[in-house]
Amino acid sequence: MAFKDGAPAFAPEYNGTGERKALQLSGGQQKLVALGRALIPGRELILLDEPFEGVAPVLAMRLTSVIADLRGEGLTVLIAESDDTHSADLVDATWRIERGSVSAGREHASASVD
Repeated sequence: MAFKDGAPAFAPEYNGTGERKALQLSGGQQKLVALGRALIPGRELILLDEPFEGVAPVLAMRLTSVIADLRGEGLTVLIAESDDTHSADLVDATWRIERGSVSAGREHASASVD
């Protein structure tokens, strides 16, 4: 999978959805499409704000796989998440922001990029 090729490369299941209106896609499908739009060639970093919020478990697993693939290809992914249930295995380090204060989180021995 080459993230530089855009959405069809990492989410081929959504080829042909270009004619569908955004409201005809599920929340998870909309998040995958938004992620694809953000993958403009030349990107080195992408910020994802609550990418798993309100997403069905099967699509959360798909998003996790896509994010791991993007990281595996060298893209830096910064995830802002209030619940790290889905992202804990994806990250190298965490930081906590609470009431405007940033505190050191934990370093992860190795994040899964497979």
